[in-house]
Amino acid sequence: MTYEDDFEHDFEKTEPEHTEAEIKAAQDAVESILIQAVHLSTGRSDFAPRAGQLRLANNITRSAMEGGGAGKPNLAEAPTGLGKSFAALAPAVYMSSLPKEQKKRTVIATESIGLQAQYVDKDAPVIIEA
Repeated sequence: MTYEDDFEHDFEKTEPEHTEAEIKAAQDAVESILIQAVHLSTGRSDFAPRAGQLRLANNITRSAMEGGGAGKPNLAEAPTGLGKSFAALAPAVYMSSLPKEQKKRTVIATESIGLQAQYVDKDAPVIIEA
């Protein structure tokens, strides 16, 4: 038995909690939140979320909706300027807007206190308003 075999058996397999159509609908809703947030933060309605930002938000949304009640963990790393904060916060706000039985707890960890302050003081209010 290899390390990978041990690792594979340490986690309980769960059936998807949501259909592909439900996941796609959630991703569309998150994209809408992102579009509104970008418009609010730039003051320009002709700006759109970046492609990498949308991919990250879609990945986070999918992870939150798969894997049973707690969702699946998601670890993401991306370069400066991608829009990670909006990409992480938009799915979190969407998940918090769902009916109580469907809500997902979201934890967003950052490298520094300064980045945490940016999430809380600058980015989260824009996403929530969107």
